[in-house]
Amino acid sequence: MREEKGAARPPRGPYPPLRHGVVSSRPCLRAGPFPSLLLPATRVYSGRGRGSKKTTRMPLVTRRLRDPDINPCLSESDASTRCMDENNYDRESCSTYFLKYKNCRKFWNSIMIQRRQNGVKPSMPTAAERDEILGAMGKMPY
Repeated sequence: MREEKGAARPPRGPYPPLRHGVVSSRPCLRAGPFPSLLLPATRVYSGRGRGSKKTTRMPLVTRRLRDPDINPCLSESDASTRCMDENNYDRESCSTYFLKYKNCRKFWNSIMIQRRQNGVKPSMPTAAERDEILGAMGKMPY
């Protein structure tokens, strides 16, 4: 059952043939191959069924990094990011901020190792405990 070349074939499936410039006759694909790019930024499909939507939330890793009880160097991180934004992402002009962040991480990592060796739980002190530790030292160690 061979068809001749150039003969018009009947359309496949329940949809009519496409017009020139139209990506698809199916409503969900009319916008092109990436319809999710046209959705509002505050809404995403949750994957729980057709048309179910939920609001966007910060990913767990990002939420943990933004939590002051978990991340002891949050202010240093924010300062280095702000410096990069203000200086058009010139790394050399923000090197002091990077060094301060690196020293902060080293300091709190050493505190965490000491607490773990002494059997203190949690190994990373909370934000209130960190303020007490820094207050007892008198000046910033980093």
